[in-house]
Amino acid sequence: MDKLYLSIRDDNINVEAQAGTPAGRTAQSLFKIIQFLFYRVPHKDRKRFISRVRGKITRISPAEIGMKKLPPTASIGQAISLSKNLLSGLNPIFINEVLKELVKLLATSTPHVSTPPLPGEKI
Repeated sequence: MDKLYLSIRDDNINVEAQAGTPAGRTAQSLFKIIQFLFYRVPHKDRKRFISRVRGKITRISPAEIGMKKLPPTASIGQAISLSKNLLSGLNPIFINEVLKELVKLLATSTPHVSTPPLPGEKI
């Protein structure tokens, strides 16, 4: 499994991501999405772009995000927007194939709900 390292603010402390934990698995999934999005960034600019994203992520307020309440139907729009953003700019034939496969997966999937931990609950 790939090791992820996070540089904590300006400190030169490297912490290995804990891939076995729910938080670590979630972080890895988000990391893979970010990597996929960055494949379009010219190779010479990737390090700078990743540094900017890392900086912005360190300034995210977990409390603010945790307090947000979205209606359940918001997940439909988010799923569609994410799919469109990930596929934008790709070959239309490839997009068509991906969408066909995605529709098949959605048609045969059984709803799996992973409940988020409660505040203060140990993960």
